[in-house]
Amino acid sequence: MAFKELSPRLQLNFDEYVETWRSLITEYYAKGMDEDLTEDTLGLDEDGLARYSAELSTVILFLALNALASRKRISQEIRAKVEQAVIKSFYNALYQDDELTVEYVKFYHVKATLFSRLLSNAGAAEFNIRKNDIVGFARYLAAQVSEKPESGNLKAIEKLSAVLAEAAAVFSRLAAGSAPDAQLIGKTKFIVQK
Repeated sequence: MAFKELSPRLQLNFDEYVETWRSLITEYYAKGMDEDLTEDTLGLDEDGLARYSAELSTVILFLALNALASRKRISQEIRAKVEQAVIKSFYNALYQDDELTVEYVKFYHVKATLFSRLLSNAGAAEFNIRKNDIVGFARYLAAQVSEKPESGNLKAIEKLSAVLAEAAAVFSRLAAGSAPDAQLIGKTKFIVQK
C-alpha cells in the first residue's frame, strides 16, 4: 500500500485570502502589460495602452473569479463576498484612486456579464473556460486595441494566449486547493494547500 504524500496547508483569514487572489491577479496583469507585448508586438500608443489596460484587467479578473466560482465547497454567499473584495482590492491596488476604482468595478461587471453570456451554453448558469476560450480572449484583447486585421496580430495573440492560459491554470489550482475552514465559527477563514 502506497502512502499518500501530504501537502502543506495554510490557514488564511478572509483578508489574507483576498490578498492572495489579488497578488496573483496583479502578477498576471503585469505579465500581460509587458512592454514587449504592448509596445513592440501590438504597437500601442498612450490611448491604446489605457484601453488595453482596462480590457486586460477585466479578462484576468474574469478568469480568476470564474475559477473561484467553480469551487462547489465554497458557498455562494462566501464566494460573492470574496469576489467583491478581490475586485475592489485589485482595482484599488492598480489605480489607488477611489473614484477610478468605482468606475472600473462597474466596467468589470458590464464586461463580466457579457463574457458570461457569450460562454454559457443555452443559458446554463455555469460554464468551464476551455482552451479555445483562452485564445478567444486573446483575440478579443488584440481586436479591442489594434487596427490591424487579426492576421497582423498573430504574434500578439500567441503571447496573450500563453499569459492567459498560465493565469487560468494558476487560478484553477488556487481555487481547487481552497476551502472554507468549517471548524471555525464567526469570521470566515480558508484552508489553502500550498
